[in-house]
Amino acid sequence: MSLFGSGVSLPSNCFKLETLMVQRSFSFVSIVKGFFQGTPALAYLDLSYTVINELPQEIGLLGNLRYLNISHTRIPSLPMELSKLCELRFLLLRDLKSFIIPSGLLEKLVMLSVIDMTNTWCYNWKELSKLRRCVKGVGIVLHSIEDLHELAQLPNVLTWRLGLSKLMGFNEPLQLLSPSLLGSRNILFSIQMLKIECCKGFEVVSMVSDGDSSAHKRCLLRLEEVELKSLPKLKEIVWGRVCPVEMLPSLTVLTISECDNLRNLSWVIRLPSLEDLTVYHCNEMEQIVIVDNEIGLDGEEKNGVGAAGWEFPSLRRLCLKDLRSLTVFGGSFTFPSLEIMHVIDCPEMKALPFGNEMDVRKLKEIRGERQWWQNLDMEDDDRASLQPYLKVQ
Repeated sequence: MSLFGSGVSLPSNCFKLETLMVQRSFSFVSIVKGFFQGTPALAYLDLSYTVINELPQEIGLLGNLRYLNISHTRIPSLPMELSKLCELRFLLLRDLKSFIIPSGLLEKLVMLSVIDMTNTWCYNWKELSKLRRCVKGVGIVLHSIEDLHELAQLPNVLTWRLGLSKLMGFNEPLQLLSPSLLGSRNILFSIQMLKIECCKGFEVVSMVSDGDSSAHKRCLLRLEEVELKSLPKLKEIVWGRVCPVEMLPSLTVLTISECDNLRNLSWVIRLPSLEDLTVYHCNEMEQIVIVDNEIGLDGEEKNGVGAAGWEFPSLRRLCLKDLRSLTVFGGSFTFPSLEIMHVIDCPEMKALPFGNEMDVRKLKEIRGERQWWQNLDMEDDDRASLQPYLKVQ
């Protein structure tokens, strides 16, 4: 019996069906009328990565539904009938465009513990203020600093994934550790992913403590992933009275792209948990780490710090791409965990970031253009020892 608008067939008797996953079916466009009447036991419904454009009102009949995922679909809003789902705990709404949550819906979802709107622009996201209980994780994209101030004050929202996009009209230094921004208790202890993109105004991202002796208590302990993308005027990331190793102890993935005025990322040497560093399409990036302008343990910049003994203890993947001004990584560091290194379209980079002391036991791949490899300034013996790992782009 065909129960879906796409022609997908299921048995006519589905009264005991508890789990239904039709994700990544690009021919799935709709659910035919009456289908949910025959699935009263359904508890897990995943419609993600399909082209469905509407949830039928009959979804309100699924009194046992606990998990609903409509990420990467064409659905523009939730039906008000969803308010009848008193058992719903997980609501995933990632990567939706111009999304709307009906007024008064969220306050009816009394068991909801996660609502994830990562990479979704929701017109009326302030409906989150009506949540009846504290949700463990919220993913959301905001377009203004004022919205971020309001999010930081919502008592029942612990932000999990945060995107800041455009921030129109904001040209001041972005004071990320401010109590009204990431320093808010509702964000500080829960945020795991931060993405800042397409902000054309500000030149400085500031990681500066207010001098409070308890500043260490406001560390972003759970932040694991940061992406800075399309920030054309960004010149520097300023650290003051805080140190990256204390502020970002769990950061494992850092991606920097299309930041044309950013010239170095010297502070990354202070990230002990960093596993994946990707930097691409930054036209003025000359060095990744400038060791003579490093950040001291107290968070203040210090001069004369040598490269000897410095290492990236956890870095497994290093990707440098389309960095036309990059001449060197910044010295010869130790990479005891390095598995993969990509150097693509970096024509001026003439040296590898490590020397002949490199332990290749974990190394799996060096990827780059043949011309770049041939032009590297290195001894023949070193080139020969690394040749087995070379993958020509």
